[in-house]
Amino acid sequence: MVSHMGDELIPTDARSPNLLHGLVRKRAELAGELELSQGRVRELIKQIDHIDSTIRIFEPRIDIDSISPKPVPPPYGAFRGEVMRIILDTMYAEPERVFTTDDFTNALLEDRGLEGANIEIRRTMVKRAGACLRKMKDRGQVESVAAEGRYTGWKLVIE
Repeated sequence: MVSHMGDELIPTDARSPNLLHGLVRKRAELAGELELSQGRVRELIKQIDHIDSTIRIFEPRIDIDSISPKPVPPPYGAFRGEVMRIILDTMYAEPERVFTTDDFTNALLEDRGLEGANIEIRRTMVKRAGACLRKMKDRGQVESVAAEGRYTGWKLVIE
């Protein structure tokens, strides 16, 4: 007989056993994520300690505690210039091709490993790609051209 998670924990006469099974499974899943995260935190602390030791070897007068943490962007965030780099990399791969904003959105999602992203993240990437393309157009790096259907095409300006 296959044992299901939580079967032995939930009394047979419990109210809402299906709900309780779901809650037990979710709790176990979150506890697993927490253990994984705690392991990651321990690893990060070790790495920081090693870097601190190396800094002290080269310059013991540096106040390690005054080093502020650098903010990390969210999973679908981008560091300055990263969106432009991805767009240019995509265009340089096929310099004669006319691209759509959708092409660049897909490249942004793929670069971050978010190919199956929800609609909210996809919309964010569309907005970022569009804003970057407008800035690049103002700088003369790209030009907008007619594309299939209702799309605006984007082409690399090659000088």
